[in-house]
This record gives sequence, C-alpha cells and structure tokens, in this order.
Amino acid sequence: MNKNFVKLILFLVVCFGQLKAKAQDSILYSIEFKFNEGLFFDFEQVKLNRPIPFANVIFETSYKEKGFVNDLLKSEEITYVQNGTSQKIKKSQLWGYSNNGILYIQINSSFYRIPKLGKISFFVSVEEVEYYAGNSAWDSYATPYNNTYTTTEMRQFLMSYDTGYIYNYSIENVAKLISEDADLLNEFVALKKRKQKMLAFSFINRYNDKHPIYFPINN
Repeated sequence: MNKNFVKLILFLVVCFGQLKAKAQDSILYSIEFKFNEGLFFDFEQVKLNRPIPFANVIFETSYKEKGFVNDLLKSEEITYVQNGTSQKIKKSQLWGYSNNGILYIQINSSFYRIPKLGKISFFVSVEEVEYYAGNSAWDSYATPYNNTYTTTEMRQFLMSYDTGYIYNYSIENVAKLISEDADLLNEFVALKKRKQKMLAFSFINRYNDKHPIYFPINN
C-alpha cells in the first residue's frame, strides 16, 4: 500500500477523532445560544461562557428581582464572592455581562448588545458627540454656550473572536478580518468599492458560516 495513502488515512482518522471529541464536550454556536448570566471581566471568560454569576454579587437587592442588572450597573464599584472570598471590581473594568442569555459589551462606559457572536462580530454603540458650530463672522464674539452643539451618533464596530480586539467598522477592516480565508478575500478585493460596501455584511456572514465557533458544554 502506498505510504502517502496510509499517512492520509491516519490523518483523517486523527481529525475525525478530534471532531468527535469536540462534539462531545462543546456545542456549536447559533443565534439561539444562551450565555450563562453574570459579569464578564475579559473576553476569555466569554469564550468559555464562564461569567461571575449574578448570584455571587453582593448588592442591596436580590439578583432575582426585576431591574437588578440596571440598578447594579449604576454602581461605580461591584462587590462579588469568588472562591469564598469577597472581592471588588470597578464597573469600568468590566468587559460586559450577560442577561437573559444575551451578551452585552462595554464601550465608553455604556453597555451594548452583541446581536450575534461569530468569528467576526458586528455591533453598534450610541454616543453623544460635541461639534463646533462657529460662524467665521462671529467667532471672536462666540461663547462656549452658543458655538458648540451636541448630537447623538451611532458608531459601528467589528470584533475578532480570535483576539477579542475591536475595530471600527470599515471596508478595510472587513478585508483584514476575512484575510485568513484566501478564497473569500480574493473574491472581496476583486469587487469595486461600491460593491464591497453593499456586500460587506454578506462576506462577514459567509466567513462566519465557514468558520464556526463552539462553546464548552460543561460550565
């Protein structure tokens, strides 16, 4: 029997064994997936689906009460119990949390829902932005009160599942994040800019479909 053929068979057997083992101790992520409820300190906890449970948080109201999460996140510092020891963390240090199985990420001191996690995740934030609105003819007479205005704007982000790094949404960053899939990248960069903008989300979805993510079953 050809040695290369034997090596191929052994390789396939090993791969099948790894896939079988993975199927036994992990679950394929889908939009129906429910995250364990609690506080995430970093993205590695998210990938393991192992937050600090809300039941471990020391607060004036029970985690079972309606509005608990909203009230808790008004605090600048959160006290929780881990391994039998009371500890504290500043709210600003949280990566995010999960409530009702839904994942939220902290951006600029506010929390925003990630609708669907994937190798590439997309989410938005809403921020207040201050603009200068001076008139050149009156600039020398303008005051801080009447020459600036504040408006609310939506910002779009992409997140890499492999690194947890967050990128501003742009066509360039879409290309960067799908670059590990040569076929998709070549197809994407061959498009005209207008077409890239139109189909960017389609390419993100295709990339996620080709590169699924899994979560541990036993937590």
